[in-house]
Amino acid sequence: MLKVSQLEVKYGVIKAVQGISLTVDQGEFVVLIGNNGAGKTSTLKAICGVNPVSSGLVELNGEVITGKPSYKIAAKKIAMVPEGRHAFAGMTVQENLSIGAYLRRDKAGIQEDKEMVYGLFPILKDRARQMAGTLSGGEQQMLVIGRALMSKPELLFLDEPSLGLAPIVVETIFETIQRINRQGISILMVEQNAFLSLSVAKRGYVMDSGAIVLEGSAEELMNNEMVKRVYLGQEDLS
Repeated sequence: MLKVSQLEVKYGVIKAVQGISLTVDQGEFVVLIGNNGAGKTSTLKAICGVNPVSSGLVELNGEVITGKPSYKIAAKKIAMVPEGRHAFAGMTVQENLSIGAYLRRDKAGIQEDKEMVYGLFPILKDRARQMAGTLSGGEQQMLVIGRALMSKPELLFLDEPSLGLAPIVVETIFETIQRINRQGISILMVEQNAFLSLSVAKRGYVMDSGAIVLEGSAEELMNNEMVKRVYLGQEDLS
């Protein structure tokens, strides 16, 4: 489905992403983990067309999308949930969801998907007429995920969905992300919480200083000594 080959992203003379390659297959849940500043968000933004690509290729279902504007990439059934939530604070919950469907014209399908989002996040239905800016951080995260789903994506990008949220809220959101993946939506998630992300994903990549330093199944990475020491906070005491 998604194939990234030798991707480089530069900010002036600084090379934020250094020739990385990764794939996400149809229906797969893949995570990109690493410390703050590793280049994870820059990678997502480059794939989505938000940041310019210095070199390399991004292919979606065999079509090269490198360099295309972000709105054209979004029209190819890709949706991104950005870091920091970015709900439209001056709009209601239901207005935020409707904006997520701005490229669609199937009114019945839009209403059906709105009910699907309310099924995933029941609290949003209770808050439907409430201004998004008055929601809690966790409710806003639910809203922006729901807003992304309203575009009916085949591939969903999630950038640090646990950031700044209470552990019990994070657990709820990650359980829902798994449900979304089980519906057949492919997911590429950037996340600093390595333990939680590897516990829900199928495969993962570890990024450090703009480069991918490890890749493998979630189980392999969870059991890797370097990952346990650096990202999971575990020491081998044997």
